[in-house]
Amino acid sequence: MIKQLIPNKICLVCFGCCRFNQKDSAWVPRLLKEEEKLLGKIKLTFDSKAKFFFCSFFDPKKNKCRVYRRRPFECRLYPFLLCRKENKVFLSIDSNCSYAGGNFKNKKFKEYAEYLNRLLKSKKFLKTLENNPQIAQAYPQVTSIYEIM
Repeated sequence: MIKQLIPNKICLVCFGCCRFNQKDSAWVPRLLKEEEKLLGKIKLTFDSKAKFFFCSFFDPKKNKCRVYRRRPFECRLYPFLLCRKENKVFLSIDSNCSYAGGNFKNKKFKEYAEYLNRLLKSKKFLKTLENNPQIAQAYPQVTSIYEIM
């Protein structure tokens, strides 16, 4: 289980996550194989009024995740991402996240990034990544901070 960095109250007032401009966006979370067995596949719904797609686990009226306590690994990791660049995987940050953008350089944020780096380089996680390569995407406009593999 990953420790949470961003307080829930901050996420509940943000309108960035779980919404996508395109159905085939790299930003749509990819599930680990075991998550897909437990939760089913993510399906996107188009909101014609707001002009975006949203995750099937997301309740746009309440701005909450319906499966928050069991949310996918990638969602727990965010605003950090596993970014694939050529044949390498990096721990990266989405600085478009309002929390990440404002806290990127503070001590607590840096310590958390170091914690993730150690966790993601563990034998257990490297095996998980090897078995689930789909969770490392080629994200545009992210800042890579650690090479994972």
